[in-house]
Amino acid sequence: MGQSIELSGLSGQSYRYTRLADETAVPSQAANVVVAEHRRGRWRILYVSQTDYLPRNDWRPILDQIRARIPQVQLLYRLNIAHAVREAEAEDIRQLHQPPAEPAEAA
Repeated sequence: MGQSIELSGLSGQSYRYTRLADETAVPSQAANVVVAEHRRGRWRILYVSQTDYLPRNDWRPILDQIRARIPQVQLLYRLNIAHAVREAEAEDIRQLHQPPAEPAEAA
Protein backbone atom coordinates (compact mmCIF):
# COMPACT_ATOMS: atom_id res chain seq x y z
CA MET A 1 0.00 0.00 0.00
CA GLY A 2 1.09 3.54 -0.59
CA GLN A 3 0.39 7.03 0.65
CA SER A 4 -3.15 8.46 0.60
CA ILE A 5 -3.79 11.49 -1.66
CA GLU A 6 -6.87 13.74 -1.84
CA LEU A 7 -7.92 14.79 -5.35
CA SER A 8 -10.81 17.10 -6.19
CA GLY A 9 -13.25 17.14 -9.06
CA LEU A 10 -15.07 19.97 -10.79
CA SER A 11 -18.13 19.21 -8.63
CA GLY A 12 -16.15 20.08 -5.49
CA GLN A 13 -16.19 16.43 -4.39
CA SER A 14 -12.93 15.16 -2.88
CA TYR A 15 -11.69 11.65 -3.67
CA ARG A 16 -9.10 9.67 -1.70
CA TYR A 17 -6.51 7.98 -3.92
CA THR A 18 -3.54 5.81 -3.02
CA ARG A 19 -0.07 6.13 -4.50
CA LEU A 20 0.94 2.81 -6.03
CA ALA A 21 4.31 2.14 -4.46
CA ASP A 22 5.02 -1.12 -6.33
CA GLU A 23 3.69 -1.29 -9.89
CA THR A 24 4.43 -5.01 -10.07
CA ALA A 25 2.02 -5.84 -7.22
CA VAL A 26 -1.27 -4.16 -8.12
CA PRO A 27 -4.52 -5.04 -6.32
CA SER A 28 -6.83 -7.43 -8.21
CA GLN A 29 -9.83 -5.12 -8.34
CA ALA A 30 -11.60 -2.50 -10.41
CA ALA A 31 -10.20 0.98 -9.95
CA ASN A 32 -9.90 4.53 -11.12
CA VAL A 33 -6.38 5.39 -12.23
CA VAL A 34 -4.69 8.79 -12.20
CA VAL A 35 -1.22 9.61 -13.51
CA ALA A 36 -0.02 12.75 -11.77
CA GLU A 37 3.06 14.76 -10.99
CA HIS A 38 3.59 16.29 -7.55
CA ARG A 39 5.10 19.73 -8.00
CA ARG A 40 5.11 22.92 -5.99
CA GLY A 41 3.08 21.31 -3.22
CA ARG A 42 0.18 20.20 -5.42
CA TRP A 43 -0.77 17.41 -7.79
CA ARG A 44 -0.79 18.08 -11.53
CA ILE A 45 -3.14 15.54 -13.15
CA LEU A 46 -1.90 14.27 -16.51
CA TYR A 47 -4.24 11.33 -17.16
CA VAL A 48 -7.45 9.96 -15.64
CA SER A 49 -9.11 6.67 -16.49
CA GLN A 50 -10.94 3.71 -15.00
CA THR A 51 -10.53 -0.03 -15.39
CA ASP A 52 -12.60 -3.02 -14.36
CA TYR A 53 -9.40 -4.98 -13.49
CA LEU A 54 -6.28 -3.09 -12.40
CA PRO A 55 -3.80 -5.95 -13.06
CA ARG A 56 -4.75 -5.91 -16.76
CA ASN A 57 -2.33 -2.97 -16.99
CA ASP A 58 -4.39 -1.18 -19.66
CA TRP A 59 -3.04 2.00 -18.05
CA ARG A 60 0.61 0.95 -18.53
CA PRO A 61 1.17 2.30 -22.11
CA ILE A 62 -0.07 5.78 -21.12
CA LEU A 63 2.02 5.73 -17.93
CA ASP A 64 5.11 4.73 -19.93
CA GLN A 65 4.48 7.48 -22.52
CA ILE A 66 4.11 10.12 -19.84
CA ARG A 67 7.15 8.84 -17.92
CA ALA A 68 9.25 9.17 -21.07
CA ARG A 69 8.65 12.93 -20.81
CA ILE A 70 8.19 13.32 -17.04
CA PRO A 71 10.06 10.55 -15.16
CA GLN A 72 8.82 11.53 -11.69
CA VAL A 73 5.07 10.97 -12.34
CA GLN A 74 3.13 8.77 -9.94
CA LEU A 75 0.35 6.26 -10.51
CA LEU A 76 -2.57 6.83 -8.14
CA TYR A 77 -5.57 4.52 -7.79
CA ARG A 78 -8.91 4.21 -6.02
CA LEU A 79 -10.46 0.74 -5.52
CA ASN A 80 -13.89 -0.84 -5.07
CA ILE A 81 -16.03 1.60 -6.98
CA ALA A 82 -19.06 0.57 -9.05
CA HIS A 83 -18.60 1.02 -12.81
CA ALA A 84 -20.99 3.98 -13.17
CA VAL A 85 -19.39 5.70 -10.16
CA ARG A 86 -15.88 5.11 -11.57
CA GLU A 87 -16.85 6.73 -14.87
CA ALA A 88 -18.53 9.73 -13.21
CA GLU A 89 -15.62 10.25 -10.81
CA ALA A 90 -13.00 10.03 -13.57
CA GLU A 91 -14.94 12.59 -15.63
CA ASP A 92 -15.35 14.89 -12.60
CA ILE A 93 -11.59 14.91 -11.98
CA ARG A 94 -10.79 15.19 -15.70
CA GLN A 95 -13.05 18.25 -16.10
CA LEU A 96 -11.36 20.11 -13.25
CA HIS A 97 -7.82 19.25 -14.29
CA GLN A 98 -7.98 19.27 -18.08
CA PRO A 99 -5.59 21.73 -19.67
CA PRO A 100 -7.16 24.85 -21.22
CA ALA A 101 -7.94 24.60 -24.92
CA GLU A 102 -5.27 25.91 -27.26
CA PRO A 103 -6.27 29.19 -28.95
CA ALA A 104 -7.33 28.73 -32.59
CA GLU A 105 -4.91 30.04 -35.18
CA ALA A 106 -6.00 33.06 -37.18
CA ALA A 107 -7.01 32.13 -40.73
